[in-house]
Amino acid sequence: MQARPGKHPDEETLQAYLLGLLPRRNAKRIEEHVLACPECLGAAKELEEYIRAMRATLDDKKKTIARKARPG
Repeated sequence: MQARPGKHPDEETLQAYLLGLLPRRNAKRIEEHVLACPECLGAAKELEEYIRAMRATLDDKKKTIARKARPG
């Protein structure tokens, strides 16, 4: 669901926005809503933290796999 005037974007749309996966026109609309809506701004910050944590975990896993794959 995209944000419409008076409506909040759903979590999937916020995730897509934060990951840069929305078309520019839709991203602009979501960004304007998030910046004007304390509820959605809070949700976006929580999602950003989650995304950051997931990326850090994946990076750690990749390093562990690479270390184990080295001969020696």
